[in-house]
Amino acid sequence: MDWNGGFTQEFCDAPTALVAQGVNAKKIREACSLPERALDLSWVMRGGIPTPITYINNRRSVEIVQERSGTASVLRLARVLEEDLRSTREAAQATDRQLNSVLKFNETIVLHSPLPIGVYASGGQCIEANEAYARLVGATREALLAQNFHDIKAWKSSGLLEDCLSSLAHHSPQRRAVHATTSFGKELFVECHILPIFLNDEQHLLIQFVDMTERMRAEAALHTSEANLRTLLRTIPDLIWLKDVNGVYLSCNVMFERFFGAIEANIVGKTDYDFVDKDLADFFRQHDRNAMAAGKPTMNEEWISFADDGHRVLLETTKAPIYDSNGQVLGVLGIGHDITTRKRLEEELREHAFHDPLTHLPNRRLLLDRMEQAILASKRQNSHVAILFLDLNKFKLLNDTHGHDAGDQLLIEVAQRLQGAVRETDTVARLGGDEFVVLLEGLSSESKQVEAYVQFIARKIREVLSQDYVLGEIHYRSSASIGIKLLNENDLDPDQILKEADDAMYEEKKFQASQIVT
Repeated sequence: MDWNGGFTQEFCDAPTALVAQGVNAKKIREACSLPERALDLSWVMRGGIPTPITYINNRRSVEIVQERSGTASVLRLARVLEEDLRSTREAAQATDRQLNSVLKFNETIVLHSPLPIGVYASGGQCIEANEAYARLVGATREALLAQNFHDIKAWKSSGLLEDCLSSLAHHSPQRRAVHATTSFGKELFVECHILPIFLNDEQHLLIQFVDMTERMRAEAALHTSEANLRTLLRTIPDLIWLKDVNGVYLSCNVMFERFFGAIEANIVGKTDYDFVDKDLADFFRQHDRNAMAAGKPTMNEEWISFADDGHRVLLETTKAPIYDSNGQVLGVLGIGHDITTRKRLEEELREHAFHDPLTHLPNRRLLLDRMEQAILASKRQNSHVAILFLDLNKFKLLNDTHGHDAGDQLLIEVAQRLQGAVRETDTVARLGGDEFVVLLEGLSSESKQVEAYVQFIARKIREVLSQDYVLGEIHYRSSASIGIKLLNENDLDPDQILKEADDAMYEEKKFQASQIVT
């Protein structure tokens, strides 16, 4: 027998003598036919007798010692092989069970994952799809499993099919954002993550779909909102700007561009000192600091001139600090509203409320207020106050003869002459019709000096009012009756004081009338 080669053949042929001694011939054949067992029988010649030394496989080595015959050694080897084969099969079965468990676990994860996942064979056939994938595209799992990605129009038009084929060809991951309508009529924004994998030694694609629909819609809505806000800010007639904590411009609208005479791109990154004189820039900067220090919106009024055409306006400016998510001040938002017209209207309303619309002299309301202030001042300063109540003589005759226009011209001229006859600190008021009042305040503390001064003013008024008037084509002469009231410490009620002055004027008028009759 050839122990180096023939033995193996004879061993694997399992002669009858071996079977009779309890050797399982089938298992011996199996052991000899398994190339992965790395069977290695080493034999040597010792003194002319072939002696088996060692059996070696991939896990262990067993020394086979020849007993009295070669058959005994073969039987010993056969039993070792049978034992090793059984251990190998048990290990393989355990590995299969573990692999099946892992596969089942992975399959469970895929099927129950909240992320849409599909698995496709290299030929394009869908072999697995979870419920999340089905809900995403508006289909059922069965409908997805019936698909082949080569036949899906949306995959072709969006470039997803091209990415899948590239991933298979180069065995490399791919990623693509897709906006398409699925085969089941649902519009989607998705991000596709394509991963090449091997299943059962065959190449497949695992594709994860990240639904971007709501995010894209939210971003689109945000873009629309930002565009609308930008349009609003650019068209609003107010000046709007944004600065950082150092006064550097971050943004502005079109109206603000007109103020500086520059476009936004040339304003951003610069400060007020680059566009206006230092005094005005200091004024702006101080109010920025005030708003940030106050921690709330602050308001101020400021006159500015527009650089584009030079026109000047009064701004009511609101400056509010802006903060980041941590409460740190980022800068100041400014809004400048043109209040020039409003201020003019307010002045006009104030003028109408406190002044005579024809002569623009203070009316009764303003006169009473000034009388109250004069009375209080006279007590503090130990000075005197006097009231002259005037009424034009024969004024009704002028209106009846020459019309109200001539009467109005006379009243305007009388108002001007009265203002010229007294000090700037005195008040000339028109109560209505042809009645005027002169308030003399801050007079001497000496009663005789006051009486003399008041009489002097009364004569002066009579003189200037008796001079000729030119009322258009009409030449007219007039005179006035004057009632004088010198206030004492008991005179506190302005209305009562006026009444007493009015009474004095009528006494004067009666006296003048009696002088004419006699």
